[in-house]
Amino acid sequence: MTNEMINQKVIEREALQAQIKALTAEMDKITAELKSELDSRNADSIVTDTFNLFYLLQQKKSFNSKKFKADHPEDYAQYCDEKVNTYFTITRTVDAKGV
Repeated sequence: MTNEMINQKVIEREALQAQIKALTAEMDKITAELKSELDSRNADSIVTDTFNLFYLLQQKKSFNSKKFKADHPEDYAQYCDEKVNTYFTITRTVDAKGV
């Protein structure tokens, strides 16, 4: 793949990212409208002939690993798993308007 081909792929990718951002904003707006409808009906669920909508309060407990690490550093080390990740990043080196 030539550098020009790579540039074109990155530009295509950026365009897709912009579309994803716009679609996510639109989806969030619709979600807010549906939640608002549930609130206006003072209901935690709505059943239609096609969909069941639920908007429920959920409580859960989580483990505070930062506090545990501070309070029990030697025990914390015993239970840590090592993970290896790869990262793919793209940084624009020039402001290529229209490119």
